[in-house]
Amino acid sequence: MLDYKQATKPIYKNAKVLSAVAVIIAVGLIILFETTEQDEAAEKVIEQKDSIKSNSPVQQTDSVKPAKPTSVITPAGAATRSQSNISATTEQQTNTSQQANTAVENTVITNENALAAFPGGDDALKNFLLKNIKYPYNAVESPYTGKIEVDLLIEKSGKIGNITIYHSPNPAISTEIKRVIGNMPEWKPCVKHGQTVPSTVTVYFPFTYVGE
Repeated sequence: MLDYKQATKPIYKNAKVLSAVAVIIAVGLIILFETTEQDEAAEKVIEQKDSIKSNSPVQQTDSVKPAKPTSVITPAGAATRSQSNISATTEQQTNTSQQANTAVENTVITNENALAAFPGGDDALKNFLLKNIKYPYNAVESPYTGKIEVDLLIEKSGKIGNITIYHSPNPAISTEIKRVIGNMPEWKPCVKHGQTVPSTVTVYFPFTYVGE
């Protein structure tokens, strides 16, 4: 009679082996499935990153190289000519400045019309007359005290030209007036439109009779 346990023992062993193999295969499939899902997820992430990179604007930076300084080599002759030109220009400017200063000085003197004047002004003229006029001794017979009106022609040079004496009481006083005029310094001539011109001035000569 066949022993049932002995007969089915190899089958049990084979069933255990098959179960173990099935478990291993199942675990392997699970691991493979999870790995596949992870790979797919990773690929999606990479694709999203690539898509973001492709959509993002690319900034271009133009690098500008600094320009190199250009060195200019000037020939020695050109440098000499340049220096001579500078010197000539400086001299011209100096001459122009001097001429301008001279013109200004002349303008200060001649830009306005000016009457003929005694050197030092009216006060100097009065002092000159009081100091130089001497009452003539030969005029005592007709004593006179007062002022004699005299017109003087002042030439362009400042010298005194014609003399006109008005209402002289006697010839002696007229002679004294001419003597004093002969001792006068040159006048400052009249100026019109920047040029000296002859002019006539009126001067009053004071005489005072002092009796004995």
